[in-house]
Amino acid sequence: MSNVRSPVGSNLQPATSSEQPVMRNQQRATSNEQRVTSNSLRLVAWELTRRCNLNCVHCRAGSERGPYPGELDTSQCFELLAQISEEGKPIVILTGGEPLLRDDIFELALRGTELGLRMVMATNGTLLTPGIIQKMKSSGIKRVSISIDGAGEKQHDEFRKVPGGLQRGIGGDPIAQGRRC
Repeated sequence: MSNVRSPVGSNLQPATSSEQPVMRNQQRATSNEQRVTSNSLRLVAWELTRRCNLNCVHCRAGSERGPYPGELDTSQCFELLAQISEEGKPIVILTGGEPLLRDDIFELALRGTELGLRMVMATNGTLLTPGIIQKMKSSGIKRVSISIDGAGEKQHDEFRKVPGGLQRGIGGDPIAQGRRC
């Protein structure tokens, strides 16, 4: 049997000596294998600071445990962002502790954005204001996650060890407030 072309361009070739045709699409398999086995950097979760305004049960950071000497300064962070961008163009999650406690957080997000990195932030939400949200947008932060720990306010606040933590967290969330960013 000779090779037969299907309407979609896949090669049909005999699978056995009985010449039963089977689909072979080497190009698709090769590209899928490259996607699955590629070692390119895709995601970086970067704990920029251990400082935090909450005292969560699960976390080694917290307002009762700082200050923390030895954190990277702005220029060291810029250098690390450049190194990350040389390895790939991953999503970079700015997290902590509470990343909004860093005075240079928006400079770091902007530098990452300029380097072609997709900058996102994980925050507890308690420090979000319309002004902070605007700075996030201006610095290129594309997504924000706000942690909610528990099915209700009591459970969340006990876990976070800060009374009113849930309301402060979702209070800064414009979607929870019914408005768009």
